[in-house]
Amino acid sequence: SKATVSVLYCITHIMSLTKEQIKEAFNLFDADGSGAIDASEMGLVLKGLGFTDCSERDIQNIVKAIDSDGSGTVEYQEFENMVIMRMDKADSPDEIWKAYSLFDPDKSGRISFDDLKRVALMEDPSVGDDEIHRILNAVAEVPERGITFEEWKEVMNSLKRK
Repeated sequence: SKATVSVLYCITHIMSLTKEQIKEAFNLFDADGSGAIDASEMGLVLKGLGFTDCSERDIQNIVKAIDSDGSGTVEYQEFENMVIMRMDKADSPDEIWKAYSLFDPDKSGRISFDDLKRVALMEDPSVGDDEIHRILNAVAEVPERGITFEEWKEVMNSLKRK
């Protein structure tokens, strides 16, 4: 489903992470520390990312898409393999648009301070307002209006060149 594709991208927007950072991302999803991400943990993460309309079936499909051994959960190696596999795909224009859309859930055409903060807090609960303002000031031509897709695309393409 469309939700599955978007969420899989969101999970893997972790585009150029080191193995240590991939492990940290996995640990965020694996809330109970069991070494595997189950459907209930995936559901909590999705809600935190703003995917409040994901059905149980969508969540099960997401887990199933990543779960290569059929255990019903996503173990670390499966998660890492999926992230590494998707890194190359993450630079396509379609993937850049999908990532932008995750930050702009209300489809306003701009990533606002609140949109940026919501996603940043998922990555790092200690992110402060000053840091969000610095990002907006660095990326947006008019920070008070938010980040447009063109501004987002420019930043993503410049990161690709580094």
